[in-house]
Amino acid sequence: MDGKQATGATTKPTLRLRVTMPEVRGLSRDIEMPASHSLAGLAKAIIGSVGWFFDHAYGFYDALGYHIHDSTVRYELFADMGDNGFMDDGPPAKSVKRTKVGQVFTAPGDKWQFLFDYGDDHRFIVEVLNFGEVETGAKYPRVIARKGKAPPQYPPEDDEDYDDEED
Repeated sequence: MDGKQATGATTKPTLRLRVTMPEVRGLSRDIEMPASHSLAGLAKAIIGSVGWFFDHAYGFYDALGYHIHDSTVRYELFADMGDNGFMDDGPPAKSVKRTKVGQVFTAPGDKWQFLFDYGDDHRFIVEVLNFGEVETGAKYPRVIARKGKAPPQYPPEDDEDYDDEED
């Protein structure tokens, strides 16, 4: 998409992104948002789309597997807090607040891993489906499709894990 209409007027592009959780079969959310929004805004939209509280640190990683340490590029909330990032090794983390979605997700098929809550390790895969244009009067970001039920953010505690039996 070149950002121009036939009249020569510049348009504002949106990205249509599919968000899945590898550990939750059948769960997906399609989110549309302007390319000019920040990664922080995308993070909030992802967490909102599954009905969770946006109350933990997070990051975006180019490594799609379990080992985020394999990432060559990473964007983390920690960078906006004046920290080098979650990992001691690897490249320094970049800002999620100053980085635009359209700078990271540039072509259909681009995929990044989104990790929310480093303690509970909630992982999502975010993939570019296609591009659109900002609609006048529409509110962004917006969920344009949803499939499956999200797991609870804080599952009930398992009594067996916290066995307080008296001897």
